[in-house]
Amino acid sequence: MLLLRITKRRRIYPVNSTRFLALIFFLTFSFTAASKAAVELVNGSAGGHGDEVTPFSEGFFELPAGPPGSFELLVCATSSTGSNTFLDPVPDSLATISIASCQPSPQGTCVAGIWGQNTSSPDYREGLCSWTDPTTVYVAGVFRWTGVDPNEPVTGIDCNTGIGQIATAPSINVEEGSGVVRVYTFGVSFTDQFITANEVLQGSISALALSENRDSFQGVFLREFASVAEESGPTGPFAVNLAEEIGEPEAEAPWRACTIGLSARSIARPIPTMSEWGMGVFVILTAAASIWAIRRRTRTA
Repeated sequence: MLLLRITKRRRIYPVNSTRFLALIFFLTFSFTAASKAAVELVNGSAGGHGDEVTPFSEGFFELPAGPPGSFELLVCATSSTGSNTFLDPVPDSLATISIASCQPSPQGTCVAGIWGQNTSSPDYREGLCSWTDPTTVYVAGVFRWTGVDPNEPVTGIDCNTGIGQIATAPSINVEEGSGVVRVYTFGVSFTDQFITANEVLQGSISALALSENRDSFQGVFLREFASVAEESGPTGPFAVNLAEEIGEPEAEAPWRACTIGLSARSIARPIPTMSEWGMGVFVILTAAASIWAIRRRTRTA
């Protein structure tokens, strides 16, 4: 009997090497993480008003000019007997970040509000802060930033209160390239004269308003510092000496000090850079491609 042996041959399907390499490239660089640009302080403004005759319950502030797509951080402050608080400012696009009083004191205290907004306007504008109890002093300051994340501009805020000459803003955790703003508000007990003084420097705001009449003395002092975090981690505490700031050796007052973190906007890198995950995937796929090539040559030999 004649036996026939039939061998079934495998078909080898050609693989398009160009498509395979394209797949490797796509999977490799798809793991590249988005980077963040550093925020930048571009402008600022400060203002204040004192009236020793007529109490008032609203005050203007300036929104400074700057590039479209900026973020504006507003602080308004006035005196208080403990019950005063701020209402929503104008424009109403300003979102509340914090409103709170300084440390209570028998001589009076202060109250401060902090708000923020994204803006597409490149122009100078005016706004209005208002509060519930009429006072005779008021101060305000605005920082304008670029590169801030429009969806989550504020990453954190923490505040301390106390009474005395030294006010210390607490430490918060921020990422490298984030904006850091420290806000100090002092109320009453500075001196016995009527004065208003405002100053804006690069990364610094100072606004002072004092008022005295036969019935009462009121005073409020606002100090702000802006910087960009050079590395990720805690900012560290930062102290301000009221006596040195206003040139009054005996000055002390109730205060509130806050540290605010501003998140940098995420951006796409112009040139893809392989991340650690991407490098790992690249090595695995390259090894797999080499094994496949060796097996193919063996089968066709």
